[in-house]
Formats: sequence, C-alpha cells, structure tokens
Amino acid sequence: MKDSPPIKVFDDFICPQYQDYIHNYFLKHIRYTYATNIDYGPNYDIEIKNNNKSAFVNCSLNAFEQDSVNGSFHEDTAILNLLLPMVYTGINVYSPGTDVKQLIRIRTVLYIKNQYEGCGLAHRDMYTPHYTMIYYANDSDGPTCFFDKNMEVFKEVHPKKGRAVIFPGTVYHGGYAPKEHTDRMILNCNFMI
Repeated sequence: MKDSPPIKVFDDFICPQYQDYIHNYFLKHIRYTYATNIDYGPNYDIEIKNNNKSAFVNCSLNAFEQDSVNGSFHEDTAILNLLLPMVYTGINVYSPGTDVKQLIRIRTVLYIKNQYEGCGLAHRDMYTPHYTMIYYANDSDGPTCFFDKNMEVFKEVHPKKGRAVIFPGTVYHGGYAPKEHTDRMILNCNFMI
C-alpha cells in the first residue's frame, strides 16, 4: 500500500537473555487487572460491531490525564527500571538519534487463549499526536492488525518473542487473542518524539 504510514517491525533488537528475563518477569511478577469495556473516549469515531474491548492490563507509567484503566498519573519504578532500556532501544532503532520528548504510557497486556473471537476493537491508543510501540514478550499466535481509512486490514504483525512494531499513533490497530498458545503477552508504549 503506497500511502500507508511508516509501520516498522524489528526482531531481536535486544539480546536473548534480556528477552527471557522480560518474558519471565511478565509471567511471574506482573499483577494484571482485568479491564472490561475500555473506553477509547468521545472521539472514537469508528463503529466496529461485535468486538471485545477487554484485556488483562498492568500500567507501569501513565502520564495521560484520563485513562480508563488506570486513572491519572501513575508510575511503578521497579517495572520501569526493567523496561526503560528496552523501550529507549526500540525507539532508537525506529528513529536513530531522535530525542524522546515524552513517555506517555507504558502498559503490559495479557491476552489468554480463546479470550474472545475475531480481532479486538480497532482503535488508536490516544488522540493526541504520538507513536506506539508494541513489544511481543512471547511466541504466540494472534496477530496485531493495522487498518486503513476504510477499516480494512492492510498489514498484520505476528507475535514473536523479541519482536517490536512501532508506528504513528494515528494508525488504527487491534489484536487477536491466541487460539493455539496459552497466552499472548505484549508491552504497549505510547511516546512522543
């Protein structure tokens, strides 16, 4: 698609030992909250019927004023100390030498086998200018889908441990729950450069 936004995929941009450590930490130390009916705000202008909007979420950093999962500003220093080197490395791989103006939100998200049918709600994480990074903490099924202006899927990125996809926040996206694997664990980071 010629006019599609710059969606970039990176494999193994952090070493295998760090990938393993993050995966094990997500499995054993993150306390997830089941968030139902996540509200994407009054500006959500696309109606997609019969799509589930729930996930198991832990928000490590939230500087976003109104977040339906975690309220206002929140910071979990222990988790951030683990994740920030990976986040900054990913951003530098996406746009070398670019200064990060703001980290807005960092969340770990867990989807379990057969949690819902079809692709999750097509959405943008926020309506202010930003970029999004999705890091896959484990090998799984259940791709992340990217939608064009007609809400047609134009790209899919499949979960693979150590893979990240980074894209402008204007791109609508949604993900599938796994059907073959026990779970699908991701890190979702919103930032400004």
